[in-house]
Amino acid sequence: MGSLGRSLLNLVGAGRGIRVFISYRRDDTSGHAGRLHADIERELPGSKVFVDIRDITPGENFADAIRTAIASCDVLLALIGREWLHILRQDGAEPEQEDWARLEIKAAIEQKIPIVPVLVDRASLPGIRELPEDLGELAKRQDIEISDGRWDYDVAQLIGVIRRRARESSSGRKRRRYRLAAIAGLAVLVAFVAALTFLRWRPADRPIVAGVTGGKPEAHAAADAAQQAIVDYSQVDTINAPHRFVTAAPYLFKFGIDVVKQTPPGSQVVLINNVALYDGRAIHPTLSQNFLTQLFTENVPASFTLKFSEPLDSVEFVLPALYPATESGVSFPAWSAHALGLAGQELSSQGEVLRRFLPRPPDAKGPREVPARHYAVRAPAFDGIAEVRFDSDPRLNGKPFAGFSAIVIEQLTLTRRPR
Repeated sequence: MGSLGRSLLNLVGAGRGIRVFISYRRDDTSGHAGRLHADIERELPGSKVFVDIRDITPGENFADAIRTAIASCDVLLALIGREWLHILRQDGAEPEQEDWARLEIKAAIEQKIPIVPVLVDRASLPGIRELPEDLGELAKRQDIEISDGRWDYDVAQLIGVIRRRARESSSGRKRRRYRLAAIAGLAVLVAFVAALTFLRWRPADRPIVAGVTGGKPEAHAAADAAQQAIVDYSQVDTINAPHRFVTAAPYLFKFGIDVVKQTPPGSQVVLINNVALYDGRAIHPTLSQNFLTQLFTENVPASFTLKFSEPLDSVEFVLPALYPATESGVSFPAWSAHALGLAGQELSSQGEVLRRFLPRPPDAKGPREVPARHYAVRAPAFDGIAEVRFDSDPRLNGKPFAGFSAIVIEQLTLTRRPR
């Protein structure tokens, strides 16, 4: 093999094991980090797992060592526990306090290293507005949850994610190396073509391009279309996700929506596949197999808020059709939706009481399911909707009752006033 071939193999890391960087806070997830480190090395023989102190030699600059390790890794695992965000804010308020976890994630973002948020201790992924600007990208990454009760299963799912990310990272390195030669050759070709074009081009050769539909009507149509956005999450891959759900925040953020103010602590707003909801035997999808809902509420009153990047005229939402596939029927929690103005005042609201629908005998008349319901909250002419808060209560007479612990939303439609 020639020297060029050997250099290329060295650059793309031929033959080296997977390299994983575990970012964690010692006051938050140190125990989980140590356990995860051992499991990854056992499940991925030949891999290199970097976990700060044990991998830094005495006298080595801590910050430089971290940046070097991150630059060479295939994936960074950002362990997030319940205290992660609190510590971030606390360290940010003390300029003299170095926040190493923040430095690690920031370095991975800057160097375009794949990042996987790993949620432990029933933590939730912070919203983009809860993070400093340099960590905003973290909120857009798909997370994975690891719980103590199903540790082995969750870690096995994470190992699969690491393998996929490592393959993508390796392919990226190869493509970048191969592009260098291609870019050099292309640059010569472009220069040649540009010179030839300059010599042969004359003003009289310029064609006059006429619009097919006319510029103004097309511009008006685009402006009208921009006033309404359908938040369609039907194409999100939840069927292959662990437990058939993914954190909703990264997908909603694409539509200018942040998920904030989740209660109770530890609950999570997700996009979940219908098959994960009573094996698909309670909901009859009409628009999407994926639904927006809140998990891990512990069957107590729960709430979450959708915060919009700019004021809206109305927010419409669709609750899916329900059908009773079992003798116990299907029950849906009491819920309410509250449109809030820029000053936090309530503009309008909608809601339902707790509902239970029992199966009907074959010869009975009447509907066999609760049809899909369409609701909307609207703003008056002098104000706009800044947030919508969704409250849910699955209790009956103070005790847990409803099969669904929180509201389930099949689709959202956002409408903005013409400017």
